Amino acid sequence: MVSRQRVASTPTHSTETILLVENEAGVREMTAEALGAAGYRVVRAHRVERARAAATDISNRIDLLLTDVMLPDGSGPALSPQRLTARPALRPMFMTGHAADPTRRDRHGHAYEVAEKPFGPQELRQRAQCFLDRAPDGPGASSVPPDR
Repeated sequence: MVSRQRVASTPTHSTETILLVENEAGVREMTAEALGAAGYRVVRAHRVERARAAATDISNRIDLLLTDVMLPDGSGPALSPQRLTARPALRPMFMTGHAADPTRRDRHGHAYEVAEKPFGPQELRQRAQCFLDRAPDGPGASSVPPDR
């Protein structure tokens, strides 16, 4: 669950769009509010099916896929760029309330980014911005955890 710290009221002027995939409505809304307060445009989805539809919609510019690892109709890794043919360059960042793989490496040895819940709005915004600022071929930029 996302911490209920007060969200900053003055947004930055980000131009990035984040596809947020989270099945728990309260967590999804608090996460979207925190990111929106930082100026991000947030496209929300609560299921793998809806996230795929949002990613397929070419009118949605998406810079970051922020997805829960475990979803009721699949998994966050099932939404990875390699599996989303409409967005092969989309960079994923995963979040989970469960213990993450301590090595944070996929089966090919590539690093991946995981935000462990609970996290506060400021931490989430900082992690998203650092991730987006990182070069696409930097550590964790395009790798995905193993499908669970």
